[in-house]
Amino acid sequence: DWFLKDRSGKTWRLSNHYTMLNPCNSQVREHVSAVVEDIAKRYRVDGIHLDYIRFVFPSADRRDQVPYDNRTLSLFRKETTGFPGRYPVAWDEFRRQAINSVVSRISSRVRKARPGCLVSAAVIRDLKRGKEVFLQDSPTWIANGWIDEVIPMNYEKDHARFEELAKLDSGLAGGSRTIAGLGAHLYRNGADLRRQVEIARKLKSPGYSLFAYTSFFPTPSH
Repeated sequence: DWFLKDRSGKTWRLSNHYTMLNPCNSQVREHVSAVVEDIAKRYRVDGIHLDYIRFVFPSADRRDQVPYDNRTLSLFRKETTGFPGRYPVAWDEFRRQAINSVVSRISSRVRKARPGCLVSAAVIRDLKRGKEVFLQDSPTWIANGWIDEVIPMNYEKDHARFEELAKLDSGLAGGSRTIAGLGAHLYRNGADLRRQVEIARKLKSPGYSLFAYTSFFPTPSH
């Protein structure tokens, strides 16, 4: 009953190897933050990196139907006296705040367990779209000091478009907090990737992150 469920009661998963938990469930928020705290306590990690810290919807027309389990709907009714279809703006904000709560809890517990440990997150490129469509309010995470760096997944072959989005996200999150995320998996040679590294440096990005490891090394042992 911790999984995301749609209106039909079907448990929704991103794929066969990605399971999505319901962040609107307080037990989920507690469990996830406790697991990350345990990692920070047990191991001398330099940082904690968050991925898929957002909603991923089955389809655009079913976006308002996840999560639709009775427990989540009951919590929402306590705030609005109604159902998501009647209060779509409040429904988005309700789910957005659930994600915010996960990030806030993780940050607080990690920083207490291991002072100096960085907290970062891979986020949807075009941070405004991430907030509105995927309910991922990463500018608020930065503003509140919950995370130290965002890495917009700016996986783009068009260099002009890459630069446009990099500028946009840097302005929304703060240039010193925005690490350019480059899609190394898109290219078969290094020339285009090098060009985007140069663009990131021109924009004074404090660094860049290359996705993915397997684009450079065939196995984790290399």
